[in-house]
Amino acid sequence: MKENLKIILSSVIISVLAFSLMGCSKNNINSSMLKGDNIVKAQDNIVKAQDKGQLNVKEYSKELSAYFSTNEMREFHYNGTLEYGEVIKLDKITGTKESLILQFNGEIKNESDGEGPAKDKFHFQKEYTIDADSVKEIQKNGDMKKKYAAIEKGTILKMPIIKGNTWENEVEFKGNKYIAKNTIVDVTKDKDNKNLVKTETVIKGVQGYPKNTYKEIKVYCEGKGLVEFNNTILIKGSGEKTSVMDFSYRQF
Repeated sequence: MKENLKIILSSVIISVLAFSLMGCSKNNINSSMLKGDNIVKAQDNIVKAQDKGQLNVKEYSKELSAYFSTNEMREFHYNGTLEYGEVIKLDKITGTKESLILQFNGEIKNESDGEGPAKDKFHFQKEYTIDADSVKEIQKNGDMKKKYAAIEKGTILKMPIIKGNTWENEVEFKGNKYIAKNTIVDVTKDKDNKNLVKTETVIKGVQGYPKNTYKEIKVYCEGKGLVEFNNTILIKGSGEKTSVMDFSYRQF
């Protein structure tokens, strides 16, 4: 009788241990599956966050991009000193969430009715790259545009767009590199209540210009891009003599 009782007790103990081990195994499996599920969910959240630009992705500034046209059908015409004229048109829009790139094709107006330099010498290109806090410009000029020398590469706008904001950056001018000081000298409104930003860029140490200083003044308008440009150009005279002249053009 005692032996039968021992057998029964042993069976109960073995059964309890077996169920306990099965429970532990099941818990371990569930825990593992739970961890795996969390990893998958976390990865999904990362992808979604990347899509929404929430993982330290600095999207290009909508405030800065508002100062340029994204209408590929629109042309912008300019008139200026010495009957100077040019026209530019948006050719291509590319980029990512981090930067917007606007590429313009331009042409200096030629009133010579087919006479004079070849037509391609009147062509030029402008490229604006807009990121989270600045706008960088690159100009590729034909021979005729080079006569009215301007900065070919540099940062033309920088946040915040407020009067008095200044920044320094490396620029390219006449094929040489300089450090330029840029200043937002005014922020106003036009007659249509569009924002206007006036900037001044100064490069020191440029031979031939008054006090060895070259200066550009530009005005940008919301939705229109550059609406006014002012600088000083060098005019070669007879022999080695060079004179300077104020030069400007504006959008109409």
